[in-house]
Amino acid sequence: MNLIGNTWANLAEMVVNAVESGTASRSVACAAWWLGSQSILGDAAFWRQAAAFATSQLPEAEQDIIKAQLKPDEIALITATLEWPAVPETISTTIAGWWPAAATDAATKAKYAGLLAQAMNATAREYGYDSITTAVTYRGDPNATFAAEGEAFFQWRSAVWQYGIAELAAVTSGATLPTTAAFVAGIPAFTLGTGA
Repeated sequence: MNLIGNTWANLAEMVVNAVESGTASRSVACAAWWLGSQSILGDAAFWRQAAAFATSQLPEAEQDIIKAQLKPDEIALITATLEWPAVPETISTTIAGWWPAAATDAATKAKYAGLLAQAMNATAREYGYDSITTAVTYRGDPNATFAAEGEAFFQWRSAVWQYGIAELAAVTSGATLPTTAAFVAGIPAFTLGTGA
């Protein structure tokens, strides 16, 4: 593949990197909307979900500019999409194949750390918090329910990071890097009663 001449390949890589790092921008949102409209790499749904969530993270004025160019079902998707979608293995494998020598230890650690952050933020949102960081601030709150949730999230966040650090340490010791799906599936489950 001629990566220099294929603009869509560069856009696809940019959007996947943004999803994995949890970083929204207007260019990411616009690129993802376009990729979805073209069903690039055969997965319109992933690109549209990434576009919708990226758009929802923008300032209202920027959202309005993008929404003015969207269809009603696409605008509805912005409200309905509450987190970054998981990158399909077929897309991540395809993109990884474009730059086989580009992965570095730092880039790999950042990618997998981003997956941990996404998972923790998604779980915190299930309990009404906007992120794991916010959930943990309720530790010791005068409200018993909030305090219990804050403590549970505090303990769980520690368990999740311990899991991630151990997995990546095993890789640097010669173990095979897990797929992103396997890595996410191995994250310790959140339990409100015990925190981990």
